[in-house]
Amino acid sequence: HTPRGTENLLHGLKTYVTAPSNEDENDKDPKGVVVIAPDALGWTFCNTRLLADRMAEEGGHAPSATLLAVFDNLLYDTGIWNWLWKPYYFLQVAYAMLPFLLLVPLSKSLPRLRSFLAALRTTTHPTLPLGACGYCWGAKHVITLASESISPENETKQPQQPLLTAAFVAHPASDVEVPGDFDNLHTPLSTAVGEKDIFFSMEVVERVKGVLATREEGEGLESEVCVYAGARHGFATRGDDKVGFERRQAEEAREQAVAWLGRWFKRGGAGM
Repeated sequence: HTPRGTENLLHGLKTYVTAPSNEDENDKDPKGVVVIAPDALGWTFCNTRLLADRMAEEGGHAPSATLLAVFDNLLYDTGIWNWLWKPYYFLQVAYAMLPFLLLVPLSKSLPRLRSFLAALRTTTHPTLPLGACGYCWGAKHVITLASESISPENETKQPQQPLLTAAFVAHPASDVEVPGDFDNLHTPLSTAVGEKDIFFSMEVVERVKGVLATREEGEGLESEVCVYAGARHGFATRGDDKVGFERRQAEEAREQAVAWLGRWFKRGGAGM
């Protein structure tokens, strides 16, 4: 398969932009915007671009879901990780991730994504719902930004609103802190994790479930955590389409993301 979107320069960042291929001529307005914060394989990774294409396509069949997916370049266009196809083994991943984390620390990448999302929210698409999906390394970014708020442009006296309408993360990296990263969460969050994830263990998953359940009971913050039986770290983006169970798990994770974002897009608009 070949990605069908286009590369554009948007708010100072190179982005991969895609939309449904079967848009209704009478309804070309997008119903929402989704930004994908990628894993360490970066914004040029074919699987992630195809994921964006499919999310946009499936959103196009459901009026409540997204009609425009935007893939953000946070990785300085490095492209040096394409050899890492199935990082199932700890030493292999550690060998790749150590220099990667030194090259792209959170202190540099998070402000870039924050500014990008704020610009989309206030200038490019101020009336549309805004969702974000984070995979592996990108999950920390999305969870962090799901705790942030923003003022409407030129309306500093108005109450701040959540930066994101809804958020989705899959197989988070081990840098996600529990409960710390969830303490100030105020955006509906959906999480997909593999049962055999070596970086986000079932013990950590149970802690996350407990924290989110407490937040829902006390504050009404809705969330979900879905565990995929037998799945390993990276299953939502790095699976092999030729292997049946890997393809199905990736498809199910994508469907989970689309359904979650569509649910909140239908409810809330931009929230600005």
